[in-house]
Amino acid sequence: MEQLYRELYAQMNLFIANDPRMRQRGLSLHVPMKGKRYDAQQKVRLMWIGRAINGWPDASFFNLQIDEYSEKVNHLEACCTRFGWLKEYNYRHSPFWRTCKLLHQKLTSAESPVEDWFEDIVWTNLYNVSPADKGNPSGRLCKVQQDIGRQLLKAQIAAFSPTHIVFVTDNDWFFDFNKPKLSDSCLFPNISQIEKTEDAVVASGMIDNSKVVVTKRPEYRYSDVDFTDAIIRAFAVL
Repeated sequence: MEQLYRELYAQMNLFIANDPRMRQRGLSLHVPMKGKRYDAQQKVRLMWIGRAINGWPDASFFNLQIDEYSEKVNHLEACCTRFGWLKEYNYRHSPFWRTCKLLHQKLTSAESPVEDWFEDIVWTNLYNVSPADKGNPSGRLCKVQQDIGRQLLKAQIAAFSPTHIVFVTDNDWFFDFNKPKLSDSCLFPNISQIEKTEDAVVASGMIDNSKVVVTKRPEYRYSDVDFTDAIIRAFAVL
C-alpha cells in the first residue's frame, strides 16, 4: 500500500497548493487502526468503517518530505497500540462507538464485553483525508481522493482479511464511493441495496470471503440494541 499512500500525498499537496484556505486549516490523514488482538481472532475479525475522521488534530503529514511521510505511515500501519485514545475518550457518548462495542459483544457471543473490546477490531474509513480542525471532507476533497481511496480500501480489506465488515456510512456515501457517477464499474459488485428498509441496514453482500453490511448512521434514529440487532439479522442470512 506504500505506493498508494505516496500517490495520495502527491494528490493532497496539489489540492493544498490550489486552495490556500486548506493550507491554513490543515489536512489530517487517517491510517487504519488495528487492535493488538485482532490478528489472533479466528471466529470474528470485525472491520468497522466510517465515512471519514472528524476533527483529527495531527496535520503534519502533508507538510513532511515524502520519505518522512512514508516512514510515518508505515509506522502507523505496523503499530497495534493506537487505540489507547479510545480508553481516554468517553465513547459512551458516541453512537458510532457504542454500537460497535455492542455488535462486537453479540458477534462474539460474549456474556459481557471486555473493557478493551476495541483491541479485537480494525477501524478505517471510506475517505482517508479530512480537515484537521473539524468536519467531514467537502465534496471537492472527497472527489480528489476518491480514486486512490477506493484502491486503498480494497487493499486494506485484502490485508486485514476480516470475517465481518460494517460500513457505518449510510446509503448515499457508500454507493457514491462504491460506484462514482463517472465510473462504469462497482468497487464491490456483490453488495446489493435493500429497498425500502425500515431498520438500520441499507445494503448487504460479500467482499471475497467477508460478510458485509451497510448501515444508516446510528445517531438519533435507533436504540443501540435495535441498530445492532438489525446488523446481526443481516449477517445471519449471508
